[in-house]
Amino acid sequence: MTAQADEKRGGLPEDEGLEAFGAAAAVAFQSRSRVASTASGGSVKPDSAPGNRSDREPALPIEAPAPRPSAATPLLRRRGTDQCMVMVDGHVRLRFERYQTAQRQTTGREPTNAVVVRRAVLHAQRHDLYAEMLARLQADNRPSTDEDDDPDGLFGTPEPSQRLARGRVKNREQLSFRPSAHELEVIDGLASSWAFPSRSDFVNEALHVFLPALKRERSRTID
Repeated sequence: MTAQADEKRGGLPEDEGLEAFGAAAAVAFQSRSRVASTASGGSVKPDSAPGNRSDREPALPIEAPAPRPSAATPLLRRRGTDQCMVMVDGHVRLRFERYQTAQRQTTGREPTNAVVVRRAVLHAQRHDLYAEMLARLQADNRPSTDEDDDPDGLFGTPEPSQRLARGRVKNREQLSFRPSAHELEVIDGLASSWAFPSRSDFVNEALHVFLPALKRERSRTID
Protein backbone atom coordinates (compact mmCIF):
# COMPACT_ATOMS: atom_id res chain seq x y z
CA MET A 1 0.00 0.00 0.00
CA THR A 2 1.37 3.38 -0.97
CA ALA A 3 1.40 6.51 1.17
CA GLN A 4 -0.90 8.19 -1.37
CA ALA A 5 -3.54 5.49 -0.87
CA ASP A 6 -3.25 5.85 2.89
CA GLU A 7 -3.90 9.59 2.63
CA LYS A 8 -7.08 8.95 0.70
CA ARG A 9 -8.34 6.78 3.51
CA GLY A 10 -7.35 9.25 6.18
CA GLY A 11 -4.30 7.35 7.28
CA LEU A 12 -6.27 4.15 8.07
CA PRO A 13 -5.17 0.86 6.62
CA GLU A 14 -7.20 -0.55 3.75
CA ASP A 15 -9.98 -2.80 5.06
CA GLU A 16 -12.98 -4.35 3.22
CA GLY A 17 -15.07 -4.13 6.43
CA LEU A 18 -14.55 -0.40 6.52
CA GLU A 19 -16.01 -0.05 3.06
CA ALA A 20 -19.09 -2.08 4.04
CA PHE A 21 -19.62 0.03 7.17
CA GLY A 22 -19.42 3.20 5.16
CA ALA A 23 -22.04 1.95 2.73
CA ALA A 24 -24.38 0.95 5.57
CA ALA A 25 -23.93 4.30 7.28
CA ALA A 26 -24.81 6.11 4.09
CA VAL A 27 -28.04 4.12 3.74
CA ALA A 28 -28.95 4.74 7.38
CA PHE A 29 -28.35 8.48 7.04
CA GLN A 30 -30.49 8.61 3.89
CA SER A 31 -33.37 6.78 5.65
CA ARG A 32 -33.11 9.12 8.65
CA SER A 33 -33.30 12.13 6.35
CA ARG A 34 -36.52 10.76 4.84
CA VAL A 35 -38.11 10.29 8.29
CA ALA A 36 -37.13 13.80 9.38
CA SER A 37 -38.48 15.28 6.16
CA THR A 38 -41.80 13.44 6.56
CA ALA A 39 -42.18 14.61 10.19
CA SER A 40 -41.61 18.23 9.18
CA GLY A 41 -44.25 18.05 6.47
CA GLY A 42 -41.86 17.80 3.57
CA SER A 43 -42.30 15.47 0.64
CA VAL A 44 -40.34 12.29 0.31
CA LYS A 45 -39.03 11.24 -3.05
CA PRO A 46 -39.61 7.61 -3.96
CA ASP A 47 -36.60 5.33 -3.77
CA SER A 48 -34.97 4.28 -6.97
CA ALA A 49 -35.58 0.61 -6.12
CA PRO A 50 -38.99 -0.46 -7.49
CA GLY A 51 -41.52 -2.00 -5.13
CA ASN A 52 -40.04 -0.46 -1.96
CA ARG A 53 -43.24 0.96 -0.34
CA SER A 54 -41.53 1.91 2.92
CA ASP A 55 -39.59 4.68 1.18
CA ARG A 56 -42.46 6.04 -0.90
CA GLU A 57 -44.48 9.14 -0.10
CA PRO A 58 -47.53 8.15 1.99
CA ALA A 59 -50.78 8.36 0.01
CA LEU A 60 -53.25 11.04 1.06
CA PRO A 61 -56.45 9.70 2.66
CA ILE A 62 -59.40 9.60 0.27
CA GLU A 63 -62.59 11.02 1.75
CA ALA A 64 -65.61 8.83 1.26
CA PRO A 65 -68.48 10.60 -0.54
CA ALA A 66 -71.44 11.63 1.59
CA PRO A 67 -74.28 9.11 1.50
CA ARG A 68 -77.02 10.07 -0.91
CA PRO A 69 -80.74 9.42 -0.32
CA SER A 70 -81.99 6.24 -1.84
CA ALA A 71 -83.89 6.58 -5.09
CA ALA A 72 -86.68 4.52 -3.56
CA THR A 73 -87.25 7.13 -0.84
CA PRO A 74 -90.07 9.53 -1.80
CA LEU A 75 -88.88 13.07 -2.34
CA LEU A 76 -91.51 14.47 -0.02
CA ARG A 77 -90.45 12.13 2.78
CA ARG A 78 -86.86 13.31 2.39
CA ARG A 79 -87.84 16.94 2.72
CA GLY A 80 -89.51 16.38 6.04
CA THR A 81 -92.36 18.57 7.18
CA ASP A 82 -93.49 21.63 5.21
CA GLN A 83 -96.15 24.19 5.93
CA CYS A 84 -99.39 23.50 4.09
CA MET A 85 -102.13 25.99 3.27
CA VAL A 86 -105.79 25.10 2.66
CA MET A 87 -109.00 27.07 2.29
CA VAL A 88 -111.88 26.32 4.66
CA ASP A 89 -115.32 27.76 5.25
CA GLY A 90 -115.49 30.79 7.52
CA HIS A 91 -117.62 28.99 10.10
CA VAL A 92 -115.24 26.01 10.04
CA ARG A 93 -112.31 28.35 10.73
CA LEU A 94 -114.20 29.84 13.68
CA ARG A 95 -115.11 26.41 15.04
CA PHE A 96 -111.47 25.40 14.62
CA GLU A 97 -110.31 28.24 16.87
CA ARG A 98 -113.05 27.59 19.41
CA TYR A 99 -112.02 23.95 19.61
CA GLN A 100 -108.39 24.87 20.31
CA THR A 101 -109.46 27.32 23.01
CA ALA A 102 -111.73 24.74 24.65
CA GLN A 103 -108.93 22.17 24.63
CA ARG A 104 -106.56 24.63 26.30
CA GLN A 105 -109.11 25.45 28.99
CA THR A 106 -109.93 21.78 29.59
CA THR A 107 -106.54 20.10 29.35
CA GLY A 108 -104.15 23.01 29.74
CA ARG A 109 -102.64 22.26 26.34
CA GLU A 110 -103.71 23.77 23.02
CA PRO A 111 -103.33 21.39 20.06
CA THR A 112 -101.51 22.65 16.98
CA ASN A 113 -103.34 23.13 13.70
CA ALA A 114 -101.75 19.96 12.32
CA VAL A 115 -102.99 17.94 15.32
CA VAL A 116 -106.56 19.17 14.86
CA VAL A 117 -106.54 18.29 11.15
CA ARG A 118 -105.12 14.86 11.97
CA ARG A 119 -107.85 14.26 14.57
CA ALA A 120 -110.50 15.26 12.04
CA VAL A 121 -109.23 12.77 9.44
CA LEU A 122 -108.97 10.02 12.08
CA HIS A 123 -112.56 10.78 13.12
CA ALA A 124 -113.77 10.45 9.51
CA GLN A 125 -111.82 7.21 9.09
CA ARG A 126 -113.07 5.74 12.36
CA HIS A 127 -116.73 6.44 11.53
CA ASP A 128 -116.49 5.87 7.76
CA LEU A 129 -117.70 9.36 6.88
CA TYR A 130 -115.98 9.92 3.53
CA ALA A 131 -119.07 9.19 1.42
CA GLU A 132 -121.14 11.49 3.60
CA MET A 133 -118.53 14.23 3.34
CA LEU A 134 -118.44 13.97 -0.46
CA ALA A 135 -122.25 13.98 -0.74
CA ARG A 136 -122.48 17.10 1.39
CA LEU A 137 -119.85 18.84 -0.71
CA GLN A 138 -121.62 17.99 -3.96
CA ALA A 139 -124.98 19.13 -2.58
CA ASP A 140 -123.53 22.47 -1.52
CA ASN A 141 -121.95 22.95 -4.94
CA ARG A 142 -125.16 22.17 -6.83
CA PRO A 143 -128.12 24.19 -5.57
CA SER A 144 -131.38 22.81 -6.91
CA THR A 145 -133.75 25.36 -8.42
CA ASP A 146 -136.40 25.26 -11.12
CA GLU A 147 -134.10 27.15 -13.44
CA ASP A 148 -131.58 24.28 -13.28
CA ASP A 149 -134.03 21.60 -14.47
CA ASP A 150 -132.75 19.87 -17.61
CA PRO A 151 -135.25 17.06 -18.36
CA ASP A 152 -133.86 16.47 -21.87
CA GLY A 153 -130.29 16.20 -20.62
CA LEU A 154 -129.13 18.97 -22.87
CA PHE A 155 -126.02 19.74 -20.79
CA GLY A 156 -125.62 16.30 -19.29
CA THR A 157 -124.44 15.69 -15.75
CA PRO A 158 -122.14 18.34 -14.25
CA GLU A 159 -118.60 17.25 -13.49
CA PRO A 160 -117.92 16.49 -9.78
CA SER A 161 -115.34 19.29 -9.61
CA GLN A 162 -117.63 21.86 -11.25
CA ARG A 163 -118.95 24.46 -8.82
CA LEU A 164 -122.38 25.96 -9.31
CA ALA A 165 -122.39 28.18 -6.24
CA ARG A 166 -119.93 30.94 -5.42
CA GLY A 167 -120.93 31.47 -1.79
CA ARG A 168 -118.57 28.91 -0.26
CA VAL A 169 -115.65 30.10 -2.33
CA LYS A 170 -116.14 33.73 -1.37
CA ASN A 171 -116.59 32.92 2.32
CA ARG A 172 -113.54 30.69 2.65
CA GLU A 173 -110.51 31.58 4.75
CA GLN A 174 -106.94 30.37 4.86
CA LEU A 175 -105.86 27.70 7.33
CA SER A 176 -102.20 26.73 7.60
CA PHE A 177 -100.88 23.60 9.27
CA ARG A 178 -97.61 21.68 9.25
CA PRO A 179 -98.23 17.94 8.72
CA SER A 180 -95.56 15.29 8.49
CA ALA A 181 -94.67 14.00 5.05
CA HIS A 182 -96.59 10.78 5.67
CA GLU A 183 -99.68 12.60 6.99
CA LEU A 184 -99.80 14.77 3.87
CA GLU A 185 -99.47 11.70 1.67
CA VAL A 186 -102.42 10.09 3.49
CA ILE A 187 -104.58 13.22 3.18
CA ASP A 188 -103.88 13.61 -0.54
CA GLY A 189 -104.38 9.89 -1.11
CA LEU A 190 -107.80 9.90 0.54
CA ALA A 191 -108.88 13.07 -1.26
CA SER A 192 -107.87 11.55 -4.60
CA SER A 193 -109.36 8.10 -4.02
CA TRP A 194 -112.72 9.59 -2.99
CA ALA A 195 -112.70 12.07 -5.91
CA PHE A 196 -112.68 15.25 -3.82
CA PRO A 197 -111.99 18.24 -6.08
CA SER A 198 -109.07 19.43 -3.96
CA ARG A 199 -107.15 18.96 -0.75
CA SER A 200 -108.92 22.02 0.69
CA ASP A 201 -112.34 20.47 0.05
CA PHE A 202 -111.35 17.25 1.78
CA VAL A 203 -109.84 18.95 4.83
CA ASN A 204 -112.79 21.35 5.07
CA GLU A 205 -115.34 18.51 5.08
CA ALA A 206 -113.31 16.46 7.56
CA LEU A 207 -113.17 19.41 9.93
CA HIS A 208 -116.87 20.10 9.43
CA VAL A 209 -117.92 16.62 10.59
CA PHE A 210 -115.42 16.63 13.48
CA LEU A 211 -115.53 20.06 15.09
CA PRO A 212 -118.29 20.88 17.59
CA ALA A 213 -121.05 23.09 16.26
CA LEU A 214 -121.12 26.71 17.29
CA LYS A 215 -123.36 27.51 20.21
CA ARG A 216 -125.90 30.19 19.48
CA GLU A 217 -125.31 33.35 21.37
CA ARG A 218 -128.09 34.20 23.74
CA SER A 219 -129.86 37.35 22.67
CA ARG A 220 -129.86 40.11 25.21
CA THR A 221 -133.26 41.30 26.37
CA ILE A 222 -133.94 44.81 27.46
CA ASP A 223 -136.21 45.11 30.45
